[in-house]
Amino acid sequence: RVGVLLDRWGGDVILQARDLDIVQLCYEQQFLTVDHLLPLFRGGQKDVVLRRIKKLQAAGLISVEKAHVSMGRTSLLRLTKKGNQLGAMRSAYDLPRAHSLDYRTLEHDTLVTTLRLRLRELWDFTWVPERALKDRYEIVPDGLVQFASGLAFAIEVENSMKGATRQRAILDTWDRTAGVQMVIFVCTKPQVFDAWQRYLTEGPRRIAYALLRWEELVAGHPVAWSPKGPLPLFERRGFG
Repeated sequence: RVGVLLDRWGGDVILQARDLDIVQLCYEQQFLTVDHLLPLFRGGQKDVVLRRIKKLQAAGLISVEKAHVSMGRTSLLRLTKKGNQLGAMRSAYDLPRAHSLDYRTLEHDTLVTTLRLRLRELWDFTWVPERALKDRYEIVPDGLVQFASGLAFAIEVENSMKGATRQRAILDTWDRTAGVQMVIFVCTKPQVFDAWQRYLTEGPRRIAYALLRWEELVAGHPVAWSPKGPLPLFERRGFG
């Protein structure tokens, strides 16, 4: 336990390191689901996760919002005003508090958070959330992975098909973007992977690109596809 009895934040709940991690994640990603929390708990037992959620509710840090979306009925964990204040203290980013979520992008946003949590099992990095990148790039990625060496990889979850003109425009824009050494597209569907692979083989590019299949990434340590050949991105936890 890292917490002492914190009257301001925890009330009668002793906050643990994991609780602070949950609050920061929720602050930076806008919401979490119960499934997002499972890997954070040893054994990933849902009943243990639900009990901890109740503790954080009792501390006044999170609320549970019921939503009916394309994924079905789901529970979304949101920060309260108090939780948002703690999240802002924990995070390196000053992010506006969204009073309501855009349910049209909920499935995509859920995947982005799942991907962030999976990547931190494989790499040591600092994650820059999408909302902290709004004014930095012409195309705003779903997140930016920054390594201690200074290398930065843009991360994009590709969950739907884009037209050829749109795909070429995205690649052309990334090619003229400074400060990013690689763009990694994580594709949730075979046809989406095939489309990006086709356009990446059309000609040389200024920066590096890599493609990953979602199901392979969540299950293991896949070798990424790139126009220049296979990339063993997950052989080590960082890039010097």
